Amino acid sequence: MKIPRVGTLILIFVISLAPIFLSGCSVMSPVGDFFGQQYVNTVSYFNTFYNAKKLYDEAVEETEQAERRHREQRQARQFEVPQQTKEKFNEIIEKCSRLLHQYPTSRYADDAVLMIGQSYYMMRQNVQAERKFLELIAEFPDSRLVPEGQLLLAKTQRRMNKHSEAQIALENLVERVESRRDRDIAARAHIELGDIQKKEGNLNNAVEHFQQAVDIARNSEIRTEARFHLANIYYELELYEDAFEKYTDVIDDSPTSQILYESHIAKARILTQFEEYDQAIGMLADLLNDRALVDYQAGIELEAAHVFHTQELIQDAIDQYVYVDTTHTRTNESLKAQYSLGSIYLNTFSDYRKAIQYFERVAQSTPPSDVTRDAWAKYDYLERYVGYTDDIIRLDSVIATNEKELMEIEREIALASEAPDTADTAGTAGSDTLDMAGGLEQDGIQTPEQLQQQIAADRKQLIQNYYELAGLFNMEMERPDSAIYYYSRLVFEYPESQYAPQALYALAELMRSAADRKYDIANSNYLFDSEFAALEPQTQRDSIYSIIIDRYPNTEFSNEAKRLLGIEVPRDEQDAFEDIYLQAEEMMFDENYEDALYMFQFIADDTTGSKYAVKACYAIGWIYENVLLKPDSAAVYYQRLVDKHPETEYASAVQEKVQAWNEMITEEERKREEKEAARLAEEAEQQQEDEEIDEESPRQRGIPLARPTDRENLEEEPDTTQTEEQNED
Repeated sequence: MKIPRVGTLILIFVISLAPIFLSGCSVMSPVGDFFGQQYVNTVSYFNTFYNAKKLYDEAVEETEQAERRHREQRQARQFEVPQQTKEKFNEIIEKCSRLLHQYPTSRYADDAVLMIGQSYYMMRQNVQAERKFLELIAEFPDSRLVPEGQLLLAKTQRRMNKHSEAQIALENLVERVESRRDRDIAARAHIELGDIQKKEGNLNNAVEHFQQAVDIARNSEIRTEARFHLANIYYELELYEDAFEKYTDVIDDSPTSQILYESHIAKARILTQFEEYDQAIGMLADLLNDRALVDYQAGIELEAAHVFHTQELIQDAIDQYVYVDTTHTRTNESLKAQYSLGSIYLNTFSDYRKAIQYFERVAQSTPPSDVTRDAWAKYDYLERYVGYTDDIIRLDSVIATNEKELMEIEREIALASEAPDTADTAGTAGSDTLDMAGGLEQDGIQTPEQLQQQIAADRKQLIQNYYELAGLFNMEMERPDSAIYYYSRLVFEYPESQYAPQALYALAELMRSAADRKYDIANSNYLFDSEFAALEPQTQRDSIYSIIIDRYPNTEFSNEAKRLLGIEVPRDEQDAFEDIYLQAEEMMFDENYEDALYMFQFIADDTTGSKYAVKACYAIGWIYENVLLKPDSAAVYYQRLVDKHPETEYASAVQEKVQAWNEMITEEERKREEKEAARLAEEAEQQQEDEEIDEESPRQRGIPLARPTDRENLEEEPDTTQTEEQNED
């Protein structure tokens, strides 16, 4: 049996001291006492170190189990070490720090430093971990533990986004590892370097590092992990045949259950890509009987639903998604099944109300999933779609009813005014005609003027709903055919509205982005005919620009159309910020969002009344909301649009978002105020209780509390508190 390093040292130390202790306590007793004390100290040291190491192994195992459960549940939130395990790591740090303080030159000092760094690393306390790993490398350069410390240092630096420093540390590590014993550490370093190169887009370099890890690794799990990374690269490059072979090698090696599961799923997706649907379903069915994958059944069954969906067996896919949802409730797979069901009802059946139900469930799930954000976006725009369409139906009905009522009233007024003009009836008829409007108002019936105002207001709201709905289809739902229908309907039915030139311009933009397809615009039956639909997209776009110039010459859209057609715009009609805005827009299209934001901000701060200030303000909000995912910042600029430019279409577009945001902020403030009020009330109540206790209790005067019978025996019974504390120590 191989004796552990700690045990070996203790054994040697005890054997060397045996003659001294066996010789008794004669004249050597002072020396014997000294060595006896040294022996006690040594045993105490190793006991403490051994206990810390044992505790560390337990904490690592608990962390790995918790992390494995976290992966199996596939939760979107970042993994956190359980609090109970954190307490163990903190105890390890305390024990090792005490050992380093008492025995700074011990042979195991480097072990203690490494264990402290590892504990910090496991708890993701990266700054402290980095400091300890650097201390190990600097203070113990010849230690056998330096390679492992250098690897952990690089991994810690990657967590801290110090990618260049991490890469240098890994490259140095690979160069210095020579002994066969450290080949696994070198292989792990190559895996880290491969991952860095992959994230930077240098796939060829990544493949080289992963392959080197495969070649030098002694540990089968490290070798399998490197092979898995290689297979993933081939899959991303769409080299599916090579990837399929690599995943097979992974499965035949020594994969963890997680890698085994992901490799099988990848193979099923490759088979689906090659339309080998039956083979993919058969493989997934076999996996359900694999005992090594018993914890991954939900994912396997979900993948089967995806295969049915890709195969366009829609009803089978729906049945399978429903099965996953109901069988594996409160799992990430259940949420993904709900999301897929929502997508089917949205995209296949255009059943928006049914889709809303599924997206709402995913959006409101706790804890959130990796599809939660997308579900929120779909739920939000589908809710707005339903709101716009319901409002359009309602307004159409109300306008029709009011127009009919207005016609009836006007007909009655006309009939009354056409009554026979005789001497006997003239006075009476004239009186009825003159008093009719007033009489209607007194009877609670709207007058013609009131009805006309109501119809005009409802029609204005109806036109805005058309425009908002078209924008929703165009920008968020990505349904350009529906957007064209509502834009063209708005232009045809309400050519004098403020939204008409904007709708035309949006139509032209749709044509400009449609170089690879033709939309079904002939069926709109509004603005376009079959001859127009037969034109090339470029010609369609130019024709719409010409319509804008002819019909709406005094609008900003006319100047923009002239510019796009190459027609010179008089200098006094140009905006000083036009060129800057166009440059910023190009930057945004090129995904250079940082520079685009800087230029948009410059334009948005303009106080001369430039139309581009409004557009820039909207662009800033859009980037913060949809690209940088900072809704707080987006709300600031959307609120500025509503406050300073309420009459613009941009303010109309964000009005509902601003209102929802303000309601949420108000609700959060209310909750904070209630929480603060409850806290103050609790403090006041506690303070009152403390004051009552102080008035009644002898504690305030320093008198120990005791029952009368106890007070009589206080002098008779000795105080054993100190003795008990010493015994505990």
